[in-house]
Amino acid sequence: MCSSYSTERLRQTFRCCLTLMLLLLASATAQAADPVVADPIELGKEYTYGAFQTFSGTYTATEACVIKVSANGSDFPSAYSDADHTTDITSSVTISGAWRYYDISLEAGQTVYFYINDDHLNRCTVTFTQETKDVQLESAAPEAGSTFAYGGEPTITLTFNNAVKVGRAQIVAGSQAVTVQANVSGKIVYLVPKAEIKSLVDQGALKEGDAFTVRLTDVRMASDESVLYGTDGTFEISYVCGPRPVELVKAEGLLASGNKFLSYWPTGDERGIIKLTFSGDLQQPAEGSRQVSVNFGEVEGEEYYSEALNYTVNGNVLTCDLTGKLRTPANMVPSGTNYGTMAVKIYNLRDAAGNLVSTSVSGSLGSLTYQLPYEVVKADFTPAFTPKSGTSLAGVKEIEIWTTDYTKLHFDAVKFDYTDGTEQKAVVTTAYVIAADPDMEGAGTITIPVPDELDGKTNITLTLNNLVCDDGLDHSSDFTAKYDAFVLNRLTYTDPAEGSVPVTLKGAQLNAFASGGTLAATTNMPGKVGYATYTLEDLNPESPDEAYLITTSSMRYPAGDNGEPDNTKPLQAEIYGVGCTFYKGHTYRLAVVGYASEDAYNQGATALGTDYVEFEGNSTPFAYSTVTYVGADPESGSTIPASEDAMVTLEYDGMVTVEATINGGMGVTYPVTKLEPIDGDEDGLSNLWKVTVSQSQLSMLGGQLALSVVANDRDGLYVQGNMGKNQTTYQSLEYKVSDGNEGLGFTITPADRAEVASLYEFTVSSPDGVSAINESYNGTKVVLYKADGTQVATVNNVEQIIPDDQLDNWSYVVTSLKMTLDHPVTEAGSYYLDFPEQFFIIGEQFSQKDSGAGRVNYTVNPTTGIDGVTVSTATQAKGIYTLTGVKLNVKTAELPAGVYVIDGHKVLIKR
Repeated sequence: MCSSYSTERLRQTFRCCLTLMLLLLASATAQAADPVVADPIELGKEYTYGAFQTFSGTYTATEACVIKVSANGSDFPSAYSDADHTTDITSSVTISGAWRYYDISLEAGQTVYFYINDDHLNRCTVTFTQETKDVQLESAAPEAGSTFAYGGEPTITLTFNNAVKVGRAQIVAGSQAVTVQANVSGKIVYLVPKAEIKSLVDQGALKEGDAFTVRLTDVRMASDESVLYGTDGTFEISYVCGPRPVELVKAEGLLASGNKFLSYWPTGDERGIIKLTFSGDLQQPAEGSRQVSVNFGEVEGEEYYSEALNYTVNGNVLTCDLTGKLRTPANMVPSGTNYGTMAVKIYNLRDAAGNLVSTSVSGSLGSLTYQLPYEVVKADFTPAFTPKSGTSLAGVKEIEIWTTDYTKLHFDAVKFDYTDGTEQKAVVTTAYVIAADPDMEGAGTITIPVPDELDGKTNITLTLNNLVCDDGLDHSSDFTAKYDAFVLNRLTYTDPAEGSVPVTLKGAQLNAFASGGTLAATTNMPGKVGYATYTLEDLNPESPDEAYLITTSSMRYPAGDNGEPDNTKPLQAEIYGVGCTFYKGHTYRLAVVGYASEDAYNQGATALGTDYVEFEGNSTPFAYSTVTYVGADPESGSTIPASEDAMVTLEYDGMVTVEATINGGMGVTYPVTKLEPIDGDEDGLSNLWKVTVSQSQLSMLGGQLALSVVANDRDGLYVQGNMGKNQTTYQSLEYKVSDGNEGLGFTITPADRAEVASLYEFTVSSPDGVSAINESYNGTKVVLYKADGTQVATVNNVEQIIPDDQLDNWSYVVTSLKMTLDHPVTEAGSYYLDFPEQFFIIGEQFSQKDSGAGRVNYTVNPTTGIDGVTVSTATQAKGIYTLTGVKLNVKTAELPAGVYVIDGHKVLIKR
């Protein structure tokens, strides 16, 4: 995009912006760079000057000409008519990306002075070129004589040799001429004559194959308006009119005039199908391309619904089916607000030749946009069954279903599921009659003969097969009845708040079950049902593992005056735990299973039956706080000393309240010693909180401190943690508690920095020689490396060391282990054995601690080093010598602790 503006205006703007900066930088620029002087200016040469550097140049024309100035930045030199640079030569600057261009028109012998002072910050390169002082066409797109297709967004671009001005532009066809807008930027003139050509075609003045002319009048040089194009400033170029572009001829179905966008259309309903007929064949849309969008809500707001669909093309007819999908405000935007309008846009409309289809809106580029009134379809069903649900069909010949809005019901059969002995069977019938109620407008009756197959059967369930309702909602449970079966007559929920009244759950809209709330159920079998269980399921969970909000729980009759269950009252259950929140757009099912007694349930007896009710959520979907957790000091994963109180500072990027507990494992939690805000406000909120856990508390935690932190902002919204979800979210922090004995936490032989003849076996012991030590089996490895980090060997075996006299003692506490490498290492050099954290467990039960990470260093010297091979004290060596060379005639088992040369190797004996 290009634009023009006054050079002096730019200068003023830059001077204002730079004044303060120049004052601050005065000392730094005291020794400014030498000015760049071009006297005379060499045409075609690049001149570069830096920040705070002056440029000046002089050019004298040898003939009438135009000097073109091109600069790659905003700090370009201006043109003046005097050497003092006081009278500038007006010019029009064109911007194209980072480049700036302007023209200066000169007569023969005229001198122009180019200058920029040192009050600028940017480096710039400027070039001066010369053009003849005239107006000539350099190029035209499309080329003269081309066929001009005026569908889509047709553009004619004319490029002249100098910057120009244009008086008027016209499209001329025969004796008819229409004015068209000429857009001028420097030496480029471009036109978009779509509407003008279409007008001439519609008037019959122009048709496919006819020539038409683009005429510009008063075309003149911008820098010297006395210089005209040609003799009188008139420019003309001719084109051939292309075929009439494909256009929309007729809109049917959804986009027909006066239609509304409904929240639901039954599948195949023509009112919800887009059908557009065009004047010519269309191109099939490219696979994966954007085709149709449906948009609802606030484009610039916080909630906006957008749906992408595909259209199909058959010749000149486009269709797109929007039926069979529910689009209510509740399932499109979080707030459930009805914004009253649905936008439908169709993209990428091209004719068979690939040209964009012509539309009436400029800039639409082969697309159509419609703003349709949006309406929520409602259906008010009040069904009544005769005989009513929960009774018996014995002797009954037909069933009647009376309902309001009966014409908004659509089904293809009536289905009966039933139990025949031990088998589950079904029978489907179409022998039903639907008739309007003569006394009530909109109401009607469905009369259904009872199939002979149901005679004497139990657990009979009647449903309307493939039921679809005009509002798109699932009303199948409203039109379900049970006969000779267990049936819930009524299921209610009562909030624990004082004064709350029971809410019938079937079809209700409910915010939540609160802890302490009560469920009450009446059934058609109070004399048979002695106990029941219930479950609560979300039928629209975000993930399958979130489907069941309440797993199998008990419902019992309350005790009567005699202390026995009173089945004249409803079955009851209390909501425990944190309760349940029910969200908009979610359907919930509470299913009840009846049993003869609680003992029957516990003994696995067959249930008397199952029934359920469904209701809708009414709570706004859960939203986390915009405040986020920043971090902790010390950060999670650190080691904290056990010898003093632990203090952890929690930081958030906003003001919050905090609850913190110690996670003791197995669901057990403990309060922290102290929790306090740092510089909290009058409401007790702070962005910094200090958690203190006393030394005595730390001593009871087995070397690990796990904190669970729940934070809420000023509005009570939860700050999202790294564990849990929604109301159960919390930040988990874990610390290792050190006992003050830093390092590995165990002893090893050969010891750190020992010189050995070889490395193969090692003895690892608990630090006190009394506590137990065992491998943790956590999958990590102990690895031997050369000093340069090259891996040499790996410990592939860890064995318990149990004295021979303790082999039968099952209570013996193992205090030492033998580690063996996968091969002996005898090459001289420096090595280290690398232990990962938690490779060993030291201690037993509640006093267990993990070993630390660290390295044990060795020097292998085969000639003088102590052998890294452990020698069994039960074995008699062939030769035992002291380090001074004295041979000892004793058994290995009798040697006192010390270093000896045994069978040619130095060996460390420990007792």
